[in-house]
Amino acid sequence: MSVLRILMVTRRFWPLVGDDATQRLAMLASGLRKYHVQAEVVAARYAASWPRALSVNETPLHRPAPAPRSEWSMARYTRALTNWLKANAGGYDALYADSMREEGAVVVEVAKRLGIPSILRYHGTEIGSDAAWWGGSRSNRKCATHCLKADHLIAGRASAEQALIAAGAQPNRIQRIQQGYQAAEPRTPEARKSARHALSAINSDLFVPLDAQVLLVTNRMNAEGGLRHLVDTLPSLLDRFPRLRVWLLNDGPDRMALYGALRGTGVQNLISMPGSFSSFAEPLLAADAYVLPSASDGLDFYLPSVLSAGVPAAVVDSLETRRMLGTSFSDCQSFAANDTGSLLNAITATLEPYDISQEKARRIRQVMLQSPYDQMVEQHVRLFERLTGKHPTPNPSTAELTP
Repeated sequence: MSVLRILMVTRRFWPLVGDDATQRLAMLASGLRKYHVQAEVVAARYAASWPRALSVNETPLHRPAPAPRSEWSMARYTRALTNWLKANAGGYDALYADSMREEGAVVVEVAKRLGIPSILRYHGTEIGSDAAWWGGSRSNRKCATHCLKADHLIAGRASAEQALIAAGAQPNRIQRIQQGYQAAEPRTPEARKSARHALSAINSDLFVPLDAQVLLVTNRMNAEGGLRHLVDTLPSLLDRFPRLRVWLLNDGPDRMALYGALRGTGVQNLISMPGSFSSFAEPLLAADAYVLPSASDGLDFYLPSVLSAGVPAAVVDSLETRRMLGTSFSDCQSFAANDTGSLLNAITATLEPYDISQEKARRIRQVMLQSPYDQMVEQHVRLFERLTGKHPTPNPSTAELTP
């Protein structure tokens, strides 16, 4: 029996729904299990009290090194990560890094020493991308040089492939694996009512009157998230839609600054900042509309989840969102980046007339689901098989029953 074991290295991996890239990796690890690939994750430990090992939705998680908080601690972190991988990664068939930054450079070095393949995925879009990070300092550029020596590179979108080639990567070592879309639970009135009831029971800030609408936002609360302009828009939006409730999910370093800005608007009681959840399914069912204020965050997990669920969305007009939506972009309300007036108009058009927005969202969903999520996972499996020479077979004692 052949067992294919992949060790996936990333910076953050939370048990709760939060960071966009983390959720993409968690879904991938879960999807690989269905193909009988044993995927385990290595991430940083952000508090001394955190356990060094646990299981997150059946995915084994290792936290061998304290998270870096400065340039000095970064060197300590990479050294500890390198030493742990050298001691423990020999039992795996390949090493995978979820970005081409410090962890990627470590993976390339250790994999070469152990004689196993290294696979790196180009991370992010726009100012949140690996290429943007590479240009930040001399040490970052040095890190990029090491990452480009990986045995194989994964590009999730056209801009990623273009950035890799521009950086000097050999085209024959780049594999394009497009985003896949997974069908969500049907959005029936009963499901929405049940989700809202469950969420309000957990957090009273999420109570929604029967005739109210919910606008969902998931971008991280940092400089790349685009929430500053959204906050500036909310007083006018809520003046026009007084029954609207706005849920700012996720977290980030700008959380207190955003909260302070909202306190002076007089509409803070209509806005909730509940943090993270154990699942995105309930907030998605409870929502009537979604807004993506920046294309630097949200394109790996949140926006695909929204489009797959058929939730009406207002999205920033960017090359990345146009490429993701393709011909369906015209069915989405869009707005110019950093333009509060354009943003307000797009959200308004999404909320009314709502029946038209729902029909457009259903059309987008039908198109997106033509690129199934399982197909994307299978492309990863085929790549891992080709690089390792192994073909995973199910364990009869643990294999899932198939219809």
